[in-house]
Amino acid sequence: MHRSTDRPFCIFLPLIEPHPPYTIPEDFYDMYLPSDVPAPIPPGLRRKPTFHEGIRRYDALGRLDEVTFRKIRAVYYGQVSYSDWLMGELLSELARTSRDKDTECFCSRITATTRAITVRLRSGQADSKTA
Repeated sequence: MHRSTDRPFCIFLPLIEPHPPYTIPEDFYDMYLPSDVPAPIPPGLRRKPTFHEGIRRYDALGRLDEVTFRKIRAVYYGQVSYSDWLMGELLSELARTSRDKDTECFCSRITATTRAITVRLRSGQADSKTA
């Protein structure tokens, strides 16, 4: 982005966060306190998709205590913040080099709940579409 050119370019920023393995820089790993995140949702609730129970059994999640679940959720939140920070770094550099005026960024994420959220960013404006 530092070169002066009118030629189009592409930046591919493949982010797996938030997703296992839960490895991120330490500042983001410890950004949220486990005691500040909501308590885990208890298993066996009515109207939950049946695959949720299958995941619990397959991954032996019944062996984990509430403290561990809260830490996993806190690190998950840290991964979301890390992804947001990385995207912010990219958008800031585009703005600093005036490439934000002729560049479109597309961010898409599919979560384990099979709900896709796509956000289109252009010239500092964002709109979102949920599929």
